[in-house]
Amino acid sequence: MRSFILLLVLAWLAACTGNSSPTPTASTTQAVANGSALDASGILGNWVNFHEQNEGDVQHWVSPETKLPRSMFRQTITFEPGGRAKVLCPSPEDAHKVFDGSWTLGPGGKLDIDVNCFGRPTPMHFVIVDATRQLLRLRVAK
Repeated sequence: MRSFILLLVLAWLAACTGNSSPTPTASTTQAVANGSALDASGILGNWVNFHEQNEGDVQHWVSPETKLPRSMFRQTITFEPGGRAKVLCPSPEDAHKVFDGSWTLGPGGKLDIDVNCFGRPTPMHFVIVDATRQLLRLRVAK
């Protein structure tokens, strides 16, 4: 009985401390990796680049509610219905600004974002690796 109570307390403590980098579900990962149709509504909303978790050419984007370490700059992207996007673009003078753009989702999870940052075309091309409500993993397309 004592062991059972100890396990319950440990499980409760683990749940309370939380994990700032959510784990994607296997079914979502497989659906995207196999090139299955991805419902575009799954990526709608605001996303913040959790660059500390980036792995090579795979970027981690999380919901703004995720607790993140302090950083000088975090890029944000908002995917709106109808293919509209808002992208926070970095500026060398720290005068970062949000610019309007557009996005499209193609076969195999190919995600293209077109935006002009400070008057310069700044296209972004990705392939969706994982897409959950808390985590969007994007591989930079080459």
